Amino acid sequence: MSFTRNAKIVTASALLLSTLTLSSPAAATATPRLPEARLAAPVPGARAIRTGTATAGTGTLNFISDRSALTAYAGYLDDLMKLTSSGQSAVNAFITNVSSQCKSALAPLAQGTAVNAVKVQRTLKLLGREMGDDLSIAYYAVASPDFTNLTSTLSHLRWTRFSGAAAALKRFVSTETALLSITPSNLCQDALYAATTPTVVPPGTKTFVKSYAHTAAAADDALQNLLRVLQTYEMTGEKSLLSRISSMANAFSSASRSELMQSGSLLAAALENT
Repeated sequence: MSFTRNAKIVTASALLLSTLTLSSPAAATATPRLPEARLAAPVPGARAIRTGTATAGTGTLNFISDRSALTAYAGYLDDLMKLTSSGQSAVNAFITNVSSQCKSALAPLAQGTAVNAVKVQRTLKLLGREMGDDLSIAYYAVASPDFTNLTSTLSHLRWTRFSGAAAALKRFVSTETALLSITPSNLCQDALYAATTPTVVPPGTKTFVKSYAHTAAAADDALQNLLRVLQTYEMTGEKSLLSRISSMANAFSSASRSELMQSGSLLAAALENT
């Protein structure tokens, strides 16, 4: 699940801004813009837990379901930590596939003379975003089965009518599913287009980057809303559980970020170097 992006419950903002080296037209390079971990994040307010106990009546149902949701999320994070090697393997396979189809596609831009540095910079910036998004898609795709298991558990929880939890969960599942369903772009096609027409952003790049950003933003917003609802029903007895969630979410975020950054450098090198 993406109780994430920005390291939240499962995917997605920018970890790195696209970095472009254009000190001279012959030194143009595109560095992938990589998002923060989209599949895991600490629950807001985990260090300032709500005091009190669940009381009898309609409110009790929400406290019980909240505990179940947090427990399921903790189990999900544990599963994610076991998938980091699989995610890296998926990313490596993606880079290998790109290299076999269009290695050095951007070499003309990296070594040649730009006619219009400003326009070339925009092209490279968007290509960097496309590359980073593609790597993220490949990396997080391996978590889809675990996300499905998590959403199955969450969908069976019961909440009081006006708690807002049911609607928040439904929207979260819908938007995160949409994000995880996105397939990688036609990166090679776009890179080759850019190499021949560097001052024009490849149409495929523009469409893909815009669509991915829109879908990710919707998932982020839904995640934040869900986390706010879960935070509402946190109890003092859940301190150790919330601490565990925070620790695992941060660990996964750090591991995935590091791996994606290294992969970004490898992908950029494969496209830019002869």
